[in-house]
Amino acid sequence: MRLKNIGLYMALVGFLFLAIGGTIEPILAAEPGIDINSRWCVATWTHGTSPVKPILYHSVMIVDHDGISSDGTSHIVTVAYPNAEPTKTLTFSYRLGKNKAKCFLQDTTADLTGNPNDYTGYYTYKVTRVADGASNEATDYLSVDPVGPPQDKTTSPPEFDWTPVGGASHYRVQMYDSNNRWLYTGYAKSPPYKLPPGILKPNETYMYEIFAIREHQWFEEDNIGASPKITFTTGPDEPVEPYVDLFSLGVYTVSEEPLWGTYTFFYAKIHDAQGVPGDIDYVKALFPDGTTEITLYPDRNETPTRAVYLGMYFGPIQIPSLPSIAQ
Repeated sequence: MRLKNIGLYMALVGFLFLAIGGTIEPILAAEPGIDINSRWCVATWTHGTSPVKPILYHSVMIVDHDGISSDGTSHIVTVAYPNAEPTKTLTFSYRLGKNKAKCFLQDTTADLTGNPNDYTGYYTYKVTRVADGASNEATDYLSVDPVGPPQDKTTSPPEFDWTPVGGASHYRVQMYDSNNRWLYTGYAKSPPYKLPPGILKPNETYMYEIFAIREHQWFEEDNIGASPKITFTTGPDEPVEPYVDLFSLGVYTVSEEPLWGTYTFFYAKIHDAQGVPGDIDYVKALFPDGTTEITLYPDRNETPTRAVYLGMYFGPIQIPSLPSIAQ
């Protein structure tokens, strides 16, 4: 048989196979998994609304190279407790692309005040793909020691103040627009927190909430207290200039084979309440020599008012020597 007819031949064989009642099962390439690279999978959560009672909150990200259905029914996510309580099932929340999804469970039955030690330990999460039963597990450790919700003291943006919470390792301040869409997150070791410019517009309504957080290791949140969302309106004198945010960004060098040699990435995150890129076509970075400049151009938008700008410089950068410090 000639090669050009093989495709037609295979199609005919497949048709006859289906005609006599055969089935073709999809080939699934990978097992599903649980992404625990986040602030927490399980934590105690104490909200400032009445009644103020800590609850056990589960939130996990599942991943599957072979895809996740839009309604989440393609996968089942369960959690086993350290105290041998019956296994519980998490609820599908939303999908991120075609291969990731968030699932959650608010367990209001756990007695975190009367029996906190019963809920301290390792929680085992299991994701199962319904189509073929493929599964994977991940664990997260929880040290139960609830923190109370912060009590707001003043609303005078751009500075926010609250009553310190005993045992909190740090605080998180989250800003939302009037439609409850997240705008910005800032961190503080203690109150108050001053919001940088470029986030808020004059004469606009916004919301914010404050989280008190206790960790058992760096950025592993175990116990969270949350204030109610508070609404406020900015005044006519709110700063309108953009803001350069270097948190988790900045400058780093890369050294490769002689073809490229040494080159340097420059990143800057720009906030502008008027929108970005808007009329911010580029950002300039001045080198330590005081004369050399590099131009950063828009790389990606994170929100309508926040974008990352990127620039590259090929070749070594001369860093001026620092003055010696007397011992």
